[in-house]
Amino acid sequence: TLRNIVAEAERLQKLTNQLLRLSKTEAMDTVPDLVHLPLDRLLLEVVERFPAQRLKLNFDDFGNEPIVLANEELLQTAFANIVDNALKYSQNEMVVIDFTQNKNNYVLRVSDQGIGINEADLKQIYVPLFRARNARKLHGHGVGLPLARRIIMLHKGQLLVESQGEGKGTVVTVSIPK
Repeated sequence: TLRNIVAEAERLQKLTNQLLRLSKTEAMDTVPDLVHLPLDRLLLEVVERFPAQRLKLNFDDFGNEPIVLANEELLQTAFANIVDNALKYSQNEMVVIDFTQNKNNYVLRVSDQGIGINEADLKQIYVPLFRARNARKLHGHGVGLPLARRIIMLHKGQLLVESQGEGKGTVVTVSIPK
């Protein structure tokens, strides 16, 4: 009984912290504490938090180090939430992370072969506390993706989630201006 109480208290604490972070980012008009940040290093630091045997990381040849003006803590939170979701919903399949660039942006593409998202639920995934029907039995609160999206938007970037439907995996693409 005590273990269950402790586990529930930890779950509620995590939810409370996520909601506070989301609330803080919703109140921001600009990003605080901007620094010149190497995105490749930041991505490697985030990936190190997760099981390496389930992640495949592909880096583009950038020529120069991919530097952006950003808030390190906020971008770490956004990237970690995206990778965590991909691993959580991938049903133990490999998650592929491609880090590339185009003319104006650095692009992070996180692909899984997991449970996917049906079209009706896909329209609501950025609503805080929303959980897709097929994701409700898995651990989560429905805060990570809206928080990641807000952080990326604060950095003048875009976050796009695509899925071909349930059981067909999900692709999250983040574009951040150079």
